[in-house]
Amino acid sequence: MKTTELNKKQMAILQKLGPQLESSGMLTRLWIGLLLLLILFGGYGLYKQIAEGHVVTGMRDNVVWGYYIANFIYFIGVSYGAAMLAAILHYCHVSWGRPIIRIAALMALVTGVIGPVFILLCIGRFDRLHYLFIHARVQSPITWDVMVISTYLVGITVFVYLLLIKDFAILRDTSAIDLSGWRKRLYNALALRYKGAPDQQSQVEHSTRSMAFIMVPKVILAFAVLSWIFGMTLRPGWHSTI
Repeated sequence: MKTTELNKKQMAILQKLGPQLESSGMLTRLWIGLLLLLILFGGYGLYKQIAEGHVVTGMRDNVVWGYYIANFIYFIGVSYGAAMLAAILHYCHVSWGRPIIRIAALMALVTGVIGPVFILLCIGRFDRLHYLFIHARVQSPITWDVMVISTYLVGITVFVYLLLIKDFAILRDTSAIDLSGWRKRLYNALALRYKGAPDQQSQVEHSTRSMAFIMVPKVILAFAVLSWIFGMTLRPGWHSTI
């Protein structure tokens, strides 16, 4: 049996959960509508912040670490921890950890994207955001953090994608659920012509294990740089790294 084919148990699970992939119900639409309202409310808050300044957040020149930074540290910390867990479990072929690997990797990707958003919200001048790249100072831990997080996000995205290639191929080939045309085309593109052939399985497994190996030192480095943002504030001549 090819890896893109399903056994009876897997087919039953897909048929049970299939309707959620085929279409969205009323509760789902209401939930999405509620989330959109919250996003609009947040957008209004961002407008007020840009128009009136960071004073609306309660932060001042003597209170520079606030709600945004706390959320950034929380989400990016969750991301690093989940990525480390997923990478170690996959690289070591831990059998009991197989159900955890993709959940942890997806959590790492999602929280890794959410975390830096709070840094963007904390920036007072969006029109000068590009200065961080064209006038970056190597001595600044902030510059180190931008470099580390950027490369980390690339790495975790590739790792998650490699973990999901087989699933994309299954959704492309299965007849258990009736997916719309654009979804079939999307899964076909994401599967990259994966058919479950032995050489393809070997290539995907080797690539995924290599990425898992790379992610471990990458996460350790990212954790270290994150701590330096706070630790380096005591460097002589510096009031704060921001």
